[in-house]
Amino acid sequence: MYADNDPVVITHARALLADAPGVTAVPADLRDPGRLLTDPAVRTLIDFDQPVAVLMVAVLHFLDDAEDPWSAVDACKAVMAPGSHLVLSHVTGDGSPAEAIRQAAEVYEHASAPGVARTRDQVARFLAGLDLIPPGLASPAQWRNPHPPRPRRPLLFYAGIGRKPATAGQGTA
Repeated sequence: MYADNDPVVITHARALLADAPGVTAVPADLRDPGRLLTDPAVRTLIDFDQPVAVLMVAVLHFLDDAEDPWSAVDACKAVMAPGSHLVLSHVTGDGSPAEAIRQAAEVYEHASAPGVARTRDQVARFLAGLDLIPPGLASPAQWRNPHPPRPRRPLLFYAGIGRKPATAGQGTA
């Protein structure tokens, strides 16, 4: 199931998925997780009583702090069955020069969505209550290679996978 708040993207996704059984695209916005999670097409396709994988890859940094993206993610985690996984990636400014962060923010000021770089601790909050899968919240390169060469550039993204434990509240993230 793919969700997007851009009607053009949904139309294109539906065209691409037209001949793919068991797959759909729905118009939805992560800012309204209740509507997304109760959408009839979503509920028909996904049984949240069974373990699922929810991918929030390159999306959370388009929600600013005032939109409380942590609550949106918590709403999704709440309906996931134990054994489910949350996969995410998020832009960061950790280790980047302040001027580079300022310039990136300036570029996104006039975009259709903000671009919010968050710290490691802020990104880790999205995985709170989940058991982190090794290597934990790390650079995407560490997910491909646990011992990548030292980066020549600042870290741009964090990526992580958390597994919902059998008993809520026992996670280690």
